[in-house]
Amino acid sequence: MNMACNTKHIFKKKIVLLLAVFFVMFVFSFSFATAQTVVLPPPGLDNEVTGGFDMSGTAFPGSSVVLTTESGARCQVRADASGRFKNCTFNKSPVDGEIILGFTQDTLGNTSEPVQVGTVQAAPNAERSFLREGLFGCAAGEYALPTGTLTAIGGIYVPVNDAAVTLNTGYLVYKECVLDGVIVAIREAATAALVKSSLNYITRGGENGEPLYAKNLKNYYAKFVSERTFELLKDYSAGNICAPYRQQVRVAIAREHLREIQNPTSNFSCNIGLSNNEHQAFLKGKWQGLESFMQLGLNPQNYELGAYIEFKRTIDDDVVKTIAERTELLAHGNGIISPEQIDQVPTDGNDTRLVRTILTPGFLIARQLEQVAGSGFRQLESASEVDQIINALFSGIGNQILTNIRGLTGLTESTRGNPPYLDQLSSEASARVRQSATNAALTALNSTLAIETSYNTIKKSIDALIDKSTNDIVSTEARCWGLIEEAVEAAAFECAQTITQTNTDPATGFTTDQEVCVLQQPVPYTVATSTQFSSAVINPEIKPLSDLIKEDVRNSDNAIVLIGRLINDVRNTASQTIQRIALEKLDALIGNRAIHTAFDVKSAQEQQPNVESTVGAIVEETIEEWGTGGGWCNVTNNAVVQQWLNAWRTDR
Repeated sequence: MNMACNTKHIFKKKIVLLLAVFFVMFVFSFSFATAQTVVLPPPGLDNEVTGGFDMSGTAFPGSSVVLTTESGARCQVRADASGRFKNCTFNKSPVDGEIILGFTQDTLGNTSEPVQVGTVQAAPNAERSFLREGLFGCAAGEYALPTGTLTAIGGIYVPVNDAAVTLNTGYLVYKECVLDGVIVAIREAATAALVKSSLNYITRGGENGEPLYAKNLKNYYAKFVSERTFELLKDYSAGNICAPYRQQVRVAIAREHLREIQNPTSNFSCNIGLSNNEHQAFLKGKWQGLESFMQLGLNPQNYELGAYIEFKRTIDDDVVKTIAERTELLAHGNGIISPEQIDQVPTDGNDTRLVRTILTPGFLIARQLEQVAGSGFRQLESASEVDQIINALFSGIGNQILTNIRGLTGLTESTRGNPPYLDQLSSEASARVRQSATNAALTALNSTLAIETSYNTIKKSIDALIDKSTNDIVSTEARCWGLIEEAVEAAAFECAQTITQTNTDPATGFTTDQEVCVLQQPVPYTVATSTQFSSAVINPEIKPLSDLIKEDVRNSDNAIVLIGRLINDVRNTASQTIQRIALEKLDALIGNRAIHTAFDVKSAQEQQPNVESTVGAIVEETIEEWGTGGGWCNVTNNAVVQQWLNAWRTDR
């Protein structure tokens, strides 16, 4: 019974003890976790509306900044000690309008909550022009040619490949092989646009959208005859007719004019509305009934109306002059109607006078038509290189003008569901410009990628060399501490008991007393190592150079990502907007010299052996200084060992 009670009591004690241990472990782990958790602030962008290139902003100092979009675009950079980050470029083109999420992460794994930091705007509000020293300038030759093409070969011999010759040759090759094709395409597109604009103006730039040439001479003259006739019927001209029948004369002349214009045969068409016998009686002055009387008043062509003859003659003379004037203007304009401004000038009465003023002489427009119509043929005729061969639509525009069944206006009209000839011409020329620009950009980008990769490889090699030298100094310091510990351990004893020993010199018989230790005891000490000696060398002599090289590597890594994205965007024929933005970005990078060239690669190549010799000398000098003479690591020097023992002793 007692044994059972004791057993249960012991079991309960064990349970309580285990629960207490678990509770302590839980509290400890909770406290530890709470102590280690850091709430990081999210990053912030300088520009919240961005296209995803070279994004910069603020973040927790030293943290890794990650920006992402729903479409999978992503970039990651590290914030510097001041809390700034830059050169964050998405690895792929984001979707226009999608949001950008950002979060930060420190070296301990603490991560901020992802928050919206910006919005993608892939298409800018307005296109910009390309820089003179950008993608389509000669300066781009530094980026569009293979590594080494623009770097001179030096030596002790006659410089047949000196810097000046090499540079000029490189630029000339780029101009001839790349830029000339782009320029020809741009010239063709610009000329095609001018042709389209000129022909559209000539076929639609007249009054009320009519052509600037007379499609029908009869209708052309009729318009001005009507205009002049009705102008002369206004009060400032017809007001001199006697008042009793002034209005009747004007109405009669207007009616007759309209019949001549709208139904010319009505002037001699018999419309008296009588039978043959009645008509004969009418001609003899024997009309009968009201109907005959009405015919007399309503149809003046059936009898002589002398009241308006003189005024009608005046109008006819003026109309003849108008036709002659218009004929002369057509001849002077080589068949092209001169655009005119029409004004209504007030007269002395209540009327206005119509006045026409020529704005552009027709012969200038005719010459422009002649120039643009033959432009394609002249360019084709003068072509001396493959890139100068223009497209068939452009070279055949003159023949199209001659052979189109609808004439000149046929070039501006759709045919059987196909776009107008001029639209096809403009579209094809624009496509050729895009293709030429794309080829030039890809030439530059592929070469730039090769240059940047070479530069990146060299810089990373230099960085690795510096890191190795740094590690050599740090590892040497660690080995020194090990040697010092061993030496101090061997020397960490002092005499606890001595005796006096008398020694006699056999030759002279003189005696001397000497203290002799007969009992030694260990000296208490505690080893205290540090990195003070390596830091004293690395921080002032190696770290500044290391920081510069690492910054070069980071920038080069970002540049490689950026170039890869630009290559993909330039090849994206499905979106002209993305292509244009990529071309503008590349143009800005080249124009602002923001990406590396072959000269930078050459400089990096020259820098590599210099850095190697410099940091190598620092390592050698450091090791020698530490391990010789009174160096802190010279364990063969008892004084140095004693100094460390005294520094580490705990009994003083």
